[in-house]
Amino acid sequence: MKLWISDIEHPETARTLMNRFPQVRLETLRFSEGDTLDAGDAAVDAFRTEYGALLQRGLSVHGPYVDLCPSSCDGLVRQTAWERCHTAWSIASSLGAESIVFHSDWKPAPYGFGFWLENVSGFWRDFLEAHQGLRIYVENVYDAGWEGLAALADRVPGLGLCFDAGHAHACSPLPMEEWIRGLGSRIGHVHLHNNSGVRDEHRGFFSVPEGGLDMEGLAELLETHLPGADLVLELPRPEELAASLEWAMNRLPPE
Repeated sequence: MKLWISDIEHPETARTLMNRFPQVRLETLRFSEGDTLDAGDAAVDAFRTEYGALLQRGLSVHGPYVDLCPSSCDGLVRQTAWERCHTAWSIASSLGAESIVFHSDWKPAPYGFGFWLENVSGFWRDFLEAHQGLRIYVENVYDAGWEGLAALADRVPGLGLCFDAGHAHACSPLPMEEWIRGLGSRIGHVHLHNNSGVRDEHRGFFSVPEGGLDMEGLAELLETHLPGADLVLELPRPEELAASLEWAMNRLPPE
């Protein structure tokens, strides 16, 4: 397994922990925001300066997601999603990133599952044909079950899946084992954070007093079923990220 940390809110914490743990890689959310994408080369140069040689360990980019709808029936809306995703992909490629993560765009949609699957699979099929060289992952967010993402990955050769355990815990009634067994080898990337099972809180692994994920049980599932997956800690609170990373370094030691 490869172990990554996200700079979700505190890049200075990410840099400090990467300097402390040489095996840890970076996943950045820096280029998930429209204003940063619009800043172009200036934003990329600033990012390179900020992280320096740490980027040589390996980089993953979290792509844009706010207000984007690749499953829309409106061509102009899909075009906006394409342009934002293309810009983020281009930046990730220029930075030498290994992968880029996008959201599934599934919501309790007015169109229904069949419409979503048809449109979103067409979007990603075309996108992958036009963008080679990076692993592209689609991540569960509001998805209530694993079947939709499995169907999407099966329809789009080369598309990988990012399993977000915190999102699944907050938005789905299904246990972690069913998600992981159901998606199986389609998963190449895993986002780890905790919550009380009510909403997406991005808390530390052991920072939720009631209703939190069984992290020991989840670790066993990851070791058994996804031994080659990338594991990304997506935790905005510095002290919770540090404590969770220390636990992960011992419980799920990276390559």
